[in-house]
Amino acid sequence: MNTMHSIAASLVLAMACLCASAQEAEAPLGLDDFAYSMAIEPGTASPVQTVLIPPSVYQALVRSDLGDLRVFAADGSQVSHAMRRLDKDRTVTGKSLDLKLFPLTRSAAESPDDDLQIVVKRSDNGKVVSVSTQDNAPNDPTELRVVGIVADASGLEHPIQTLRFKLAPTDKSFELPIQIDTSDDLSSWSATRRKKTLSHLKNEDKLLEQLDVSVEGITEPYLRITWGDESPPTEITGIEAVLQDARVPADVQGIELEGTADPENPRRVLFDLGSNAVPVDRVTVIVPEKNTLLGGRLDTSDLPDGAYRTLHRGTFFQLVVDGTTDRNATVKLSRTNQRYWRLVADEKGAGFGASIPSLRVEYFPDQLIFLAKSSGPYTLAYGSSRAKPSSFTTREIFADFPAGLQDDLPVSSARLGPAVVRGGEAARIPPPLPEPSKLPTVLLWAILIGGVGVLIVFVWKLSADLRKPTDTRG
Repeated sequence: MNTMHSIAASLVLAMACLCASAQEAEAPLGLDDFAYSMAIEPGTASPVQTVLIPPSVYQALVRSDLGDLRVFAADGSQVSHAMRRLDKDRTVTGKSLDLKLFPLTRSAAESPDDDLQIVVKRSDNGKVVSVSTQDNAPNDPTELRVVGIVADASGLEHPIQTLRFKLAPTDKSFELPIQIDTSDDLSSWSATRRKKTLSHLKNEDKLLEQLDVSVEGITEPYLRITWGDESPPTEITGIEAVLQDARVPADVQGIELEGTADPENPRRVLFDLGSNAVPVDRVTVIVPEKNTLLGGRLDTSDLPDGAYRTLHRGTFFQLVVDGTTDRNATVKLSRTNQRYWRLVADEKGAGFGASIPSLRVEYFPDQLIFLAKSSGPYTLAYGSSRAKPSSFTTREIFADFPAGLQDDLPVSSARLGPAVVRGGEAARIPPPLPEPSKLPTVLLWAILIGGVGVLIVFVWKLSADLRKPTDTRG
């Protein structure tokens, strides 16, 4: 009986080994399994790095879900990453910047009611290098007193919400009324004067300060702060501008494609985006000839010879009136990833004319987010017929990070280097399916037949043992 059990167990083991050998383990992907790569240079010390996917990467990918994209560390290991589409407006938190200050002085003989005459000196490139109230300073500096400050706020990207004044240390208590004027050119100043008060009050060991001044969104590049007759008892050492939070619209990137006339139909122009991974959220037909108008439609397909579906019908034109060029509008679409496009002109009208229209496709870019193991270098690899999706969701990536980190990420903290050929276009082409081998089938049938034979012998031997007479001698 034990022998029969051993034979049956051996048969089961043989069948398991046969099935395991029929499924070869797939080797992990390396850089040479991808068509191209780009070096990634992290721009900050943050553990979370970001980079926008450029058009050339989209055009080399195989999968429309961007699943054949990987990030590799210097040791060749893959790095955890996620993708997110930047299709929503974002709020940029206002920065704080120190302004360049120019003190304004006047002699003791001048009346406080006299208008300040400002003298400005600029560099060759137009940058302000000095601001004063007199061409020639008096011989005795003690005859001058500081009556104000000009602050250079040029170059700021967003309006100023608050001015934060910085004072030299002092034990004196004071309240200083100030007024703030603004100018675009340092020659004419706004008539609307903002009157505020700075306070520095000490009571025994307690200090009450009000040095932040709300200015309600100043956009002018120059500010003049004056305090009239009463001078501050301590020096104003700096002014920090706190900018307003800004609502930044979602960025749109685009690719312009040259069309090819369809040899089978002169009223059709064909466009190839290069890959089904190229996203399209907007599209513009560009008519090259002046004063040309045509009606038509835009069709798309996954295959060059496949079935096309119509996405838009309309009129496309370029009209020049009194030197002003007017063109057809950009068409907004629900995101599509079809690789092949065609423009079909209506039968009425003259068609395309002597020149072939081009096509501009636009999209909200995808942001690659990856976790930096070290300072790098890192490599972005893309374009592989073997790769399967392996990215995390942004929720998974940020699960253990501080709240709000995801919203504060820069659009692109890292820089991409030039494209490097790895496996080339061959890596994007799926390998031919291997012809099924008959050997595993033959072996499987042989094992099954052998197993049935062993089972028959086992049953026959068992029944023979049961038919033997029982020895009752006792």
